[in-house]
Amino acid sequence: MKTGTTGTTLWLGAQILATYLSDTLPPSSSVERKRRCLDLGSGVGYLPLCLAAWGWDVIATDIEPVVSTVLTPNAAEGLDVIRREMARRGVLASVGTITPLELDWINYVAADTTPPSDLPDPLRGDYLDLIITTDTLYAPSLTQPLWSTLTHFSNLSRSRHPKGKAPELLLALENRDPGMIAQALDVGRAMGWILKRVPDTRVQKGVEKAGWGWGRAEWEGVEVWKGRLEKLDVKARA
Repeated sequence: MKTGTTGTTLWLGAQILATYLSDTLPPSSSVERKRRCLDLGSGVGYLPLCLAAWGWDVIATDIEPVVSTVLTPNAAEGLDVIRREMARRGVLASVGTITPLELDWINYVAADTTPPSDLPDPLRGDYLDLIITTDTLYAPSLTQPLWSTLTHFSNLSRSRHPKGKAPELLLALENRDPGMIAQALDVGRAMGWILKRVPDTRVQKGVEKAGWGWGRAEWEGVEVWKGRLEKLDVKARA
């Protein structure tokens, strides 16, 4: 995968998904096990920072040089700002962590095969509560690698969940090419993903609660999809 503006721009999909998450996510308690999220295509790290501020531990992934030059420094500086601001306000809530990691989807292009054993395991022996990805369905050549990566880590997480539960997927996109997006979503469905679009009215509720003053026209074309993998790939790494 090549880098360009995709890892250095804050896209609209990430901003809209952040408002939806802020209105729907349960808090992650410091007393219980912290909830964990895997973000595919973290870019500047906006969503990982939002989730960490809400107490979640996030594995934030992208490719080089985005990880070392953008994502990692932004995560470190952003977490410091969040902690200082919470301390200033006297907020006792626990801040989550962000683990930046290089992850190239091309390594997972064949969903029915096990990736090489030397690839990094971002789950670190634990399971995920959530997988997110935003503005990543934009090139047909990356569609199969993205769904293969999502499938692999969903199966891997499910194999580690005490009840065998797969993590929820939240996907946000700007639908600039309806035909291409429809085909991309069909690829996911063919691989066993159950996908359902979140109604715009529900997304708008989160946008309004964010207090940004955005009307529907401000995020025209952005869609939020929920999904879960129902077809278990028995070859996923344990």
